[in-house]
Amino acid sequence: MCERNLSTGEGDLDVKIQLAEEAGKEVMHQYKGANPVPLDNMIVCVQMPKADDKNKTIGYWGTVESGNKVSAAVGAASWLWKPVTTYTRRGLLIMNVESDYYSTNYSFLKNVINIMNPNK
Repeated sequence: MCERNLSTGEGDLDVKIQLAEEAGKEVMHQYKGANPVPLDNMIVCVQMPKADDKNKTIGYWGTVESGNKVSAAVGAASWLWKPVTTYTRRGLLIMNVESDYYSTNYSFLKNVINIMNPNK
């Protein structure tokens, strides 16, 4: 399941992946010289916002755009498409996706899908 060490934004995701890579390098000798962190297959995990969370602490990043806190799912979906050379971003796992039922017409999930698979 998702690590409970929550990220606060795009830069924080990058830092956590770098830390994971470094931790993997420290134990490579236990894995026949291979880094056990799958840098060619990185998947991030986020949580959907909850309807009853008035403080917007669950499923949101600490970053603000246009006066609103950024949804972790929407932010991570955008982050997936930004270029990076040291590892490969492969996917996004969204926990509690059923929480979006309580928003207007699955608005968070639709936004994530449109970011990851734009209608051209």
